[in-house]
Amino acid sequence: MIARVAFLVLLLAGAAAAGFLLLRSPGAAAGPEEERTAAFAGPRKCQACHLERHRRWVESAHSRAGASLTAEQIRKGVDFRGRACAECHVTGWKKPSGFRSGAETPELGNVGCEACHGPASEHIWVMTKAKVDGTEPADRKIGRSEDCSTCHNPHLSYRKLYGAKKD
Repeated sequence: MIARVAFLVLLLAGAAAAGFLLLRSPGAAAGPEEERTAAFAGPRKCQACHLERHRRWVESAHSRAGASLTAEQIRKGVDFRGRACAECHVTGWKKPSGFRSGAETPELGNVGCEACHGPASEHIWVMTKAKVDGTEPADRKIGRSEDCSTCHNPHLSYRKLYGAKKD
């Protein structure tokens, strides 16, 4: 009897958590799927299902990319190609629901999952709904990794650009 009550409590808690995620995912409050717009959710939301990948990201330079910029570089800095430094050092620069500032959107202040895969709110919504419904989603609603050369130039190294080894 105690085991059955514990199981029911866990089941209800899981359903409540899934409902919370559905309601908290940016874009999820809209009506039918076609009307929602994907929004950036931040790496902690990805961590909920992708724990090992998140751990590897935390240990990578991408998780600290924004920390290498000053507030002035984020606002006005440009690289040798004339692009904003923040475009490659934070997630969602100048995009709706993307990084705005360290104070407003600290969860997007580095190169997170969504910098390459795109905004995750729709992926979170589709996967959570499938889990609640007990179904397999037809479309996982997440982009594939973009070309790394968008930010990383394979012909230039930090040493060639700045004459020193990067810390």
